[in-house]
Amino acid sequence: MNDAKAFLREIRYEQSELIRLHLQLEYLHKSLIPGGIRYDKVQVQTSPTDMTSEVLAQIGDLELAIKEDTVTLLKNQIKARRMISSLTSSEQRQVLREYYLSTPDEDTGLPTWDDVARTVHYSRQHVLRLHGEALKELNR
Repeated sequence: MNDAKAFLREIRYEQSELIRLHLQLEYLHKSLIPGGIRYDKVQVQTSPTDMTSEVLAQIGDLELAIKEDTVTLLKNQIKARRMISSLTSSEQRQVLREYYLSTPDEDTGLPTWDDVARTVHYSRQHVLRLHGEALKELNR
């Protein structure tokens, strides 16, 4: 059960990492807005330094990382969709798709098992049972 589970968990990790990178990028963009600049009252500088070029370089690096991570995630999602499609049970396929392949919500992030249970109209315990059975079948 570990191989399929590890691969599918990697997809969720990649999704959460992309969310983190997008939030960091948003923070950097906002720091460029007048009023978003932090003026430290503790230190007095004799000559102001322009942090804009450093922030823009960080933004460029983040955008590149996001593109690379997105490509990796999409490739893994395609592989996971093929894997999940091989399952004989439509219930198992639905549970795995909801948990591992759903698009993260902007407000709540990645779906939880309770979210999946509500979506598929089963109890949390039944969803977890279907998940375990699906992983066993995938590893055969």
